[in-house]
Amino acid sequence: MKMMIYHSNFDQIDRRMMAITDRVCSWYGLSPSAVFNMSRLRSLVEPRQLAWYFMRNHVKTMSGIQIPWGRIASTSKLYGKKHKWNHASVIHAHKSITSRCQVERIFKTWVQEREDEIKTMLRDLNGGKVDSYSESLSLLLG
Repeated sequence: MKMMIYHSNFDQIDRRMMAITDRVCSWYGLSPSAVFNMSRLRSLVEPRQLAWYFMRNHVKTMSGIQIPWGRIASTSKLYGKKHKWNHASVIHAHKSITSRCQVERIFKTWVQEREDEIKTMLRDLNGGKVDSYSESLSLLLG
């Protein structure tokens, strides 16, 4: 089953993806251009993977559907980079961050604190409004 993302929602999705990228870059003292460099240095891979992880978990369409892995992989294009990763890179990144959180307590705590910051930032970016029915429901149910 193929899911549709309506074009009017693309600008909001791009804005949210860029906001997450910019926030992650600020934590590491890097620019988005550096993070989306093709380098495999851990100092660049970790922030890239973390940005993708947060995008997958917190950027949704108006109807509350997660954006596709491939859409996340194209984040570098928003910053004028020619290279686009593929969906497998984003899936691997998400699994890597999830696995590290299961094994490393300090890293898990750090990620959870940053995740709270991301949630607040995205809510503020949206003018304090929730983005979707599913998010509204989760806030009501606690």
